[in-house]
Amino acid sequence: MANVPNEPKGSKPKTTATKSTRTANLAYSKYLKKMYTRAAESAARGNPVAWVMAGAMADEILVAMDIGRVYPENFAGVCAAKKGAQPFLEAAESDGFSNVICGYARTGIGYGRMKRQLGAIPPGTPDGGMPDPAMLVGRTTSCDIGYKWFQAQKRYEDAPLHVIDVVMPPLASNLEEVLPSYIEFQTEELRAFIAFVEKVTGRKMDYDRLNKVVDIAHESIWHYYETHKLRRAIPCPMPTQDHLACFAPGFFMLGEPETLEFYKDLHAEVQQRVDEKVGVIPNEEFRLLWAGGLPPWHNLGIFNYFESLGAVFVAETCYNIWDPYPPGTRGDVVEWIARSSIHHRTEYLTPPRDPRVSAGGLKAGTFLSGRQVSVQWLLDKINDYKVDGLVMHGTMSCRACTIGQLYFKDTLKEYIDLPTLFIESDIIDERNFSETNMKSQIDSFVESLANARKRKQESQAREVGKSGQTSKA
Repeated sequence: MANVPNEPKGSKPKTTATKSTRTANLAYSKYLKKMYTRAAESAARGNPVAWVMAGAMADEILVAMDIGRVYPENFAGVCAAKKGAQPFLEAAESDGFSNVICGYARTGIGYGRMKRQLGAIPPGTPDGGMPDPAMLVGRTTSCDIGYKWFQAQKRYEDAPLHVIDVVMPPLASNLEEVLPSYIEFQTEELRAFIAFVEKVTGRKMDYDRLNKVVDIAHESIWHYYETHKLRRAIPCPMPTQDHLACFAPGFFMLGEPETLEFYKDLHAEVQQRVDEKVGVIPNEEFRLLWAGGLPPWHNLGIFNYFESLGAVFVAETCYNIWDPYPPGTRGDVVEWIARSSIHHRTEYLTPPRDPRVSAGGLKAGTFLSGRQVSVQWLLDKINDYKVDGLVMHGTMSCRACTIGQLYFKDTLKEYIDLPTLFIESDIIDERNFSETNMKSQIDSFVESLANARKRKQESQAREVGKSGQTSKA
């Protein structure tokens, strides 16, 4: 993927997306922004703040132990959305880090480098930046950078690193056979993490409080999961750009009462929009699935361009909320968190139910958007949400979310004929983005959606005609 040519003079990409729900508009301003303010205040009082990677399964444990948290992946996304990531990307590259390394990681590393050089948070850093960490918490799942990033970050941060091995059985596993050993291993990993936090901070885990935090987290997940199911309605009440705001409290503030309040409000608002048949746009012509890749955080306004042409994103494969784990089987709360984690990471690996898949002799799936998913899971999404077309986003610096896209694009054609748009840019680095080129691709894609619908209607009319002739005969 080469750098794109310069945009024409006067071309100013819209960097933010217009959201449809009132609650989504509050996700950042009322909730997520507070995470950075609170962490800075906590550090100023001398309390420990952890830099944590999303998906490390550390959230409830850190909340229960009153450890402040910031998530450098989210920080990078915020910097990109506010057009503040470029200095950090260039700072990382000047220290020898390649421009094909994860954009999240380069932003965090560049931020750390500049902070170390200045002896303070660089002026103008979005949301006041991240305070010095008392610990770095990495993880092994989703992508290789989750394991390696914080090793590099330690060049600039004087904080101990703990990497949680978040395990996930291979796609071809017999889950009934392997799950007990995976749960046992994951539980011991979480116990080791608790021991690490106790040693670093001198605080002891309160397991009664951890149970309460898990209760809040579970109820929050349930509300968001049910909200997503409401998006099957026609017209769709909530688009992907709202999801890209609303997933954040669940990923970065899980286990906190404010997060539960947020998802209750969102659930109620989206239900009301369904009841009143309020859609994202007045005339919903086409329903789309964001079928692979993370979004271009620096230019989310591109989603609104789809809507201007009558196309709405009704579902996505990135930052999915998971099917809540049954609450009645808790017992040991640490083991329950481990079971919930395994459940989350295996729910997309169920054997294919669609006979077209199971009889096809094809692999059931592979990596997509940083996790293993099955072809059946995508077919379910397409069917349940009545999808007319797919959009996949190949990103230069995120291999984990890009690998598998061409496999799924080609494999799905074996079972269903839907137009697919494959676009390329990056999650953070806007040097790889051209709004002009992308809009041209979108124009052609929407035209193909209209042509596909016309062909389908003509085919159905012919079938009806044949059926009528047979009946008369």
